[in-house]
Amino acid sequence: MKQLKPWQLAFTFIGCFLGAGFVSGQELWQFFGSFGSSGLFGALLASALLCLFAGILMIISRKTGITDMEKIIYWKDAPVLEAILGIIEIVFMFSIYIVMIAGAGSLAEQLTGWHWVKPVFSAIFCAALTAVSLGGVGGLVGIFSKVMPVLTIMAIAISAAAVFRAGDLSFGVSTNDNPLMVNWGIAAFTYLSYNILCAIGVIAPMGRMMKNTRGIVIGAVIGCAVLFAISSAIILAVATMPETALTELPMIAVCANMHPVLEYVYAVLLFCAMFGASMSVFVPIPDFFCRFKAVKKHRLPFACALSFIAWLGSNLGFSKLIGTVYPVFGYIGAAALVLIVIHFFKVIKKSPTEV
Repeated sequence: MKQLKPWQLAFTFIGCFLGAGFVSGQELWQFFGSFGSSGLFGALLASALLCLFAGILMIISRKTGITDMEKIIYWKDAPVLEAILGIIEIVFMFSIYIVMIAGAGSLAEQLTGWHWVKPVFSAIFCAALTAVSLGGVGGLVGIFSKVMPVLTIMAIAISAAAVFRAGDLSFGVSTNDNPLMVNWGIAAFTYLSYNILCAIGVIAPMGRMMKNTRGIVIGAVIGCAVLFAISSAIILAVATMPETALTELPMIAVCANMHPVLEYVYAVLLFCAMFGASMSVFVPIPDFFCRFKAVKKHRLPFACALSFIAWLGSNLGFSKLIGTVYPVFGYIGAAALVLIVIHFFKVIKKSPTEV
């Protein structure tokens, strides 16, 4: 198995969370920016907790050899519970995949202004992703290692330019009216919960691709720092032009207001982030069902069928899906976080030294 360096782990870790909602600014504004300036504390808390739980998942996998999502969450032999956990995980991942597809379609529509482009581009996006996903988790490393450094620099640069140009930030008071997220603290924990829930299938196996636990810790910490830098930069950029928060893709609107060329450059990076994050939630789904012989024998047709269903569901609406699907699964995933922590301490107690 090919070993990863800490910086590769860091950017792959970041890439798991930089999907359509995050990089576009829609998700970050709903969960943090809408709470005013205090929302930045929520973004910091969420980034730190993501780092912590990502490290826990990778250490569990490294020390036990477990890569199955449900076994990472619950360590005992409990077929019924495992089935329930597996179904919840897969349903959520599939829901996120639908959101990503909707985001890709919205990107094409917002750039061109043509409504008919949305379903066509979404279909092309699905087809390309289905083909690339056959390469498994390893294919993600190459994508994230190349795109994430560029996207990080660009997001921070755009934020600095936007703040300098505006001269002030228009956070104002909290404008959040989502009953599922009554304050930035709850929003941060909800954000943590659903992100970990949808990324277990990719994050955990990477623990076995690291040389030692020290590399896992270094990679996770770097990932946390860069993730917060990107998220805070995006929130600040949208805060300089609060009217952009009303669009499906706020950051594209911010870039368009600054310079047309910048809009298209950011759109390319946004698409790459969408593609990589879509893989992180889509790759584990066929793997999960491959335990059935019929699916394993016909993996490609099965994956194509899943993508077709997801394409149909992507017409439900990008921003509305983010504001409902994410928080709901965040609450559901809270129980999984508790079980993961218990599993971690059991593993450490049993095997405290490096393996």
